Amino acid sequence: MSRNSLAADRDVRDFVGHQLALEIAAGTPAKSAAENIRGALPQEFHWAVDEALRVLGGESPPSSWPQLGNVLATARANGIDVERTFSAYERSVEQARGRYAGVFTGAMSLGMYLVMLTILFLIVIGVYSIFVLPAFQTMFEQFGAPLPAFTSVMIGNIAVLAPMLALLVLALLSYLVGLARLRQRMQQMQPVSPGITWVPGLGSWARAHDAALWMRFYALFLDSGAPENVAGHAAAQLAGSPTRDRRPRLLESAAKLGHLRAELTRMLDADEREAAAGFERARNTTVLVLRLYIYLLLSGYVLAMYLPIFKLGAVV
Repeated sequence: MSRNSLAADRDVRDFVGHQLALEIAAGTPAKSAAENIRGALPQEFHWAVDEALRVLGGESPPSSWPQLGNVLATARANGIDVERTFSAYERSVEQARGRYAGVFTGAMSLGMYLVMLTILFLIVIGVYSIFVLPAFQTMFEQFGAPLPAFTSVMIGNIAVLAPMLALLVLALLSYLVGLARLRQRMQQMQPVSPGITWVPGLGSWARAHDAALWMRFYALFLDSGAPENVAGHAAAQLAGSPTRDRRPRLLESAAKLGHLRAELTRMLDADEREAAAGFERARNTTVLVLRLYIYLLLSGYVLAMYLPIFKLGAVV
């Protein structure tokens, strides 16, 4: 299946999921809501409605809903209304997409800038190695002088050139692929990959993000109609018990005062702002390291390319 077909299927699936969530939130049973949506959709899109109903019935969700199956299974195991859970999850995912859209767009743009700079660098080095360096070697040999040692090592020695370029390409590919996977996990309310917690600059942010997931799932199950203790238990099954025990205790106090949902919303808003700011700091640190590596590499190879010109005057 082509990339365009996959994107089109995802658009249809997202539309159906969103409309189904709105219908359920308005009090319409899932089967009736599905019939309403099916009646409004062209025949060619009815498969998405059938798929959504199968997911609500307990089947595994498609890859574009990687966390939905876990959320619905947890709701079912804890006696929480599955249809309302589906609706609440769709709303939460929609909020997560909007929350991180700008952050990830900026990060991806910086990555593509570094990729284009690297491609230009590789083209220049390739042209120089194939056409210019052999000409310099011939000229220096005619005058009985060696090429500058720095040029010979940096450009003329494949054992040095290949690892440097391979490391650069690998770093950029890791950045772009990791960023795409990270965006998907965050937008689907999944924990960040454990390996990221060990990356300098990203570790503290990743741990804070994962710790905040408990509150997001707690809010989701509360919106699904679950009692407070059941919602907290179900959230812990998906995101682990909260590492900062003051949050649940403070929320218990808010519940006694009758302000649980308002306090939970305030905490979530604060966590979301902190998470976005923390991700931007981590992104800037990562891009700075990549930029420094590329600029130092560029400087070294520019010097290596110009050294023969500088030395040629002395040789002649």
